[in-house]
Amino acid sequence: EIALLDVLTGIANRRSFMQKIDSEFSRAKRYKMPLSLLMIDIDDFKNINDSFGHLAGDQILRYVSTTFCENFRDADFPGRIGGDEFGVVLPNTTLVDAKQLAERVRLIIGEENVEYDQNQFKFTMSFGIAEMHENDKDVNDFIRRADEALYRAKNSGKNQVVY
Repeated sequence: EIALLDVLTGIANRRSFMQKIDSEFSRAKRYKMPLSLLMIDIDDFKNINDSFGHLAGDQILRYVSTTFCENFRDADFPGRIGGDEFGVVLPNTTLVDAKQLAERVRLIIGEENVEYDQNQFKFTMSFGIAEMHENDKDVNDFIRRADEALYRAKNSGKNQVVY
């Protein structure tokens, strides 16, 4: 478990997440099934750490992973990519369905307060989505498109889903 899970959040670490996306990409290509990917970043996370300390940031990271586990489907595979960046592999999911899932989770996150040491935090997240294309040469093309969508979300106001 130590090799596969992020110690802080309890969800997949970068290594196991990348293994999963690679295997799901191959399977979706082989069987011509839809596959979508969410890349997600906590907006202004550095400000929370700088203002309230890293333990407050850790509480938010745990809250995010719990929210993912409670609101994504059993077949979906969330992972912590690093720092405040997450990914979710969505097998057998079209872009339209991925957008609906992402919007639902984005709204849940934005409405809740996270408590730490008598402080309450509200924060938002930005989501980038890509759906696998037939012309993706490899999994890196797929990941790159989701990353680019995430950067567009962050650069155009944050707290949104971009695909």
